[in-house]
Amino acid sequence: MFELRVLDGRHQGAALPLFGEQWSIGAHADADLVLNDPGIAEQHARLRLMDSNWSVQAEAGLLQDVDGQVLAQIAHLALNVTFSVANVRLCVTLADEPWPQSPGPAPAVSARGSEPVPVPVLKLSAISHAQQKRLITLVLVVTVIFIVVGMASTGKPEAQASLMPPVVKKHELASPFEVRQQLLKMLGERELSQRVSLQVINGQVALSGDVSQDEVELVARMLSRFGEQFDSAVPVISRVRARDGALPFKIVQIVGGPNGHVVLEEGSRLFVGDEVDGLRLVLIDNSKVVFDGVQRYEVRW
Repeated sequence: MFELRVLDGRHQGAALPLFGEQWSIGAHADADLVLNDPGIAEQHARLRLMDSNWSVQAEAGLLQDVDGQVLAQIAHLALNVTFSVANVRLCVTLADEPWPQSPGPAPAVSARGSEPVPVPVLKLSAISHAQQKRLITLVLVVTVIFIVVGMASTGKPEAQASLMPPVVKKHELASPFEVRQQLLKMLGERELSQRVSLQVINGQVALSGDVSQDEVELVARMLSRFGEQFDSAVPVISRVRARDGALPFKIVQIVGGPNGHVVLEEGSRLFVGDEVDGLRLVLIDNSKVVFDGVQRYEVRW
């Protein structure tokens, strides 16, 4: 059995047993591995196992490999090789592997080597009062100069460095086929591949489908993430729209009881099990009528 280990940070020593094929990492309470260290996004990254190959895909955050390089994806992650999310080191390893040893304390310096060397001390009593005042003034002036120079030389570069965004190297996708494959993968990760279709039309990649409003927003965030992670001249068009919550037909009468049925506007009757416009009547009770199909509808009465 494998496990995902947390090697440092607030949750150092935690381990997630890896059952299944994919695991979410982030600060969200529903994540498989919850990390609330500074810089961890709610849905920071996702670990996958496919055909005996481990990989890590960035989602709302970025990754760093064992060499510290900032990446959007680690396609081949070897066992016991660390990677980082917001400076928290993780690794995949066998559950029975021993944990790496923490760095030991620095060796103590021998007492003899640490003994201070006596330095001749100049006593102020050996100097005249006027010379003492001049010496103290000189020391104060030199100290102020050092402080001002230090602030000028260190303050600005640090401020500029903190304002500079991290450089993220985008992966280039040259053809519509490559763009389609990547978008298809991202739709699958978000469980949208059954409701959103992809087509290549005149060198463009078009997404289409009728989904819920939440899923429309999820597709928009996915396309934004795609633009952040990939560089391509292939146009991507979204025709995904929010589906209408109304039935495609009108009910004029509902009859309950053992022989319950509904009457449609054109006069036809539907009994439980009957189907119209791709929707099957599955339930009639004392409070509602339920149709099921590509979308589920509940009509209260």
